[in-house]
Amino acid sequence: MFNQLYENLVLHNEGVTNQTDKETLLEQLAALEHEQWMKWAKELMRKEKLSEERIARWEKDCFKPYEELTEEMKEFDREWARKVLKIVKGG
Repeated sequence: MFNQLYENLVLHNEGVTNQTDKETLLEQLAALEHEQWMKWAKELMRKEKLSEERIARWEKDCFKPYEELTEEMKEFDREWARKVLKIVKGG
């Protein structure tokens, strides 16, 4: 996934002009952010004592592929993806 994102962002950034391309790229970055977050969260659970409530909520709502998240949960990842796009665009 990273190679495809890198190619889209760096090698072909000038080609990402239409709305469909931008939305696809945003979703790819959001999915990558979610994957990164899951790894971080699972490592945090392994190393630190978290509340049973938090663990249960994460396991029920968050520890699943990006495509299976609710729109509300996806929006958290999209927020970070938009930050990446802003940096790549030089803003």
